[in-house]
Amino acid sequence: MKTFNLLLAVFGSVGLVACSSGGNSSSWEAAKKLSEQSLLYSQTGTYPTDDATSNGPVQGMAYQFSSGSAANKIANAKVITLRSDKKEVLNVEGESIDLAPDGLKPGFTFTDNANGTSLIAGTFVNYVDYSPNVQAGIYQNDNTTYVFTQGTLTPPKSMPTSGRALYTGLSSYHVTNATLNEKINAAKTPPKWDMHGVMLTADFGRKTLVGNILTTDAYGRDVTSAEIDAKISGNTFSGEKNGTKNQGAFFGQDANEIGGIYINENKGFAGAFVAKSNWQ
Repeated sequence: MKTFNLLLAVFGSVGLVACSSGGNSSSWEAAKKLSEQSLLYSQTGTYPTDDATSNGPVQGMAYQFSSGSAANKIANAKVITLRSDKKEVLNVEGESIDLAPDGLKPGFTFTDNANGTSLIAGTFVNYVDYSPNVQAGIYQNDNTTYVFTQGTLTPPKSMPTSGRALYTGLSSYHVTNATLNEKINAAKTPPKWDMHGVMLTADFGRKTLVGNILTTDAYGRDVTSAEIDAKISGNTFSGEKNGTKNQGAFFGQDANEIGGIYINENKGFAGAFVAKSNWQ
């Protein structure tokens, strides 16, 4: 059975619907800053103050780039760190945007209102949040797009120091130059942008994270839409492979959840993902 189809089978069994290590300096610095902030919080209970809208316990990061015009491409992305009181509330541009005003939905949560358009992770069919400690997705307003992940970070002292873990999810939210400014299509699932699978392996002894973002073609064959190759540092990771930059973090008390963002400006795509190691 193909890898991506195997992901579909795994998620069907748990009741989910539709749903070379290197580094870029800006990605690495953002990941390092996030790890340092998390360490400070675990030691003192407070975060360093900066220009964030919220000083809450939810932390994360995003790639930010221009959109809204036919001339816009996924380029000149800025890396920003995030902070919030809730993982479904995104604080950017001095505003707090609720990305799930009507609650999370089975499979994925798509919202389009006066605040903008977003596609984020959802719930199992019984409305139980399948990533309770982390959120990820795409948010777009009139002229800017964000691919982001944020949540409750694993305390650095709780990170595994040995062993390996496989993280899977049908929960990578993927945008390309072709879909950056596409119109909403109610007949499409999701109505805008795309959802891909995630399969990553963390080796905590070697401090590496490798794997793929996956989809299928029209013939049902596996297609790798992005390769992830990163170095783990504390509770965060960052890396680059074949022009695809990535960064993210481990979330939850036992590092059972992972969230990340990736971008390849040369090939014109970006995305954000959540995945889990133990789905029980």
